[in-house]
Amino acid sequence: MSISGAAAGTPPLNILLIEDNPGDALLLRETLQESGVPFELFHVEQLQDGVERAQRQVFDLVMLDLSLPDSAGTATIARAGKAFWKTPVIVLTALDDDQMGLKSLQFGAQDYLVKSQVTAPLLLRSLRYAKERHREREALLRASLIDDLTGLYNRRGFVNVGTEELAAAAARGRELLVVFADLDGLKQINDVHGHAAGDWAISKAAQVLKAAFSPDDIVGRIGGDEFAAICPHPALGEEERLRDTLSTALREAAEEFGKPYTLAVTLGFHRPPKGEAADLDGILVRADQALYQAKRARPGR
Repeated sequence: MSISGAAAGTPPLNILLIEDNPGDALLLRETLQESGVPFELFHVEQLQDGVERAQRQVFDLVMLDLSLPDSAGTATIARAGKAFWKTPVIVLTALDDDQMGLKSLQFGAQDYLVKSQVTAPLLLRSLRYAKERHREREALLRASLIDDLTGLYNRRGFVNVGTEELAAAAARGRELLVVFADLDGLKQINDVHGHAAGDWAISKAAQVLKAAFSPDDIVGRIGGDEFAAICPHPALGEEERLRDTLSTALREAAEEFGKPYTLAVTLGFHRPPKGEAADLDGILVRADQALYQAKRARPGR
């Protein structure tokens, strides 16, 4: 159910309320109206309904009762922490329990309110704090997902974002292209020219890789000299285009900077069947196997 409290001309705050008590839901709506915050309230009574709604619609905030027909207590917090990790969450409970509040924050909630104590000024402050805390958390999370040397996703970041992309593609029956790339000759560059040269080679290869893919593609450094990418909307013949583009761009980069070594990558490709619910690790293994076969197929091997 959707309840509007938006002022004319002001973008409303889209709030998902998960609360099984109609009286508490009504009181919360009235308190939101008293706070003066423009809002659009979407009300469901079970956690699963809220999870499914959030998969179809983007919300600015989730307000969550801890005692629901299909979940209660810390189990609700844990499940909500996984389902709504991209959205600020304020936990609502009838229990004046500091320990439960602490657990809520530990599992990813941004604030904790006791229903009987909620006033318009307190709710307004909680809304503001929740959004700011979530923004700071996202900044810290992003820092933990990015590779310092290249600015690409690190392995953790690539797996997190890539897993979501795989699930979305499987749900929509959409084709993906998964690319595995290995920087050739890094050990020799390190041994002959030093590790600073090796770091430059990795960093430059990352720049070239990023430029070769579209902004919608997910690109990460998942190992010392290993990169991976997921193309959500691959064109026909994308594999050949990437081979040609990367080969030329890497060679020209080494020549431009007068390097006494060449830059090159070996590529492996895998297109999972449409609608296949597959894990990212398994798909990367198949792309890596394709890369190994490409190495063995080189002339002189």
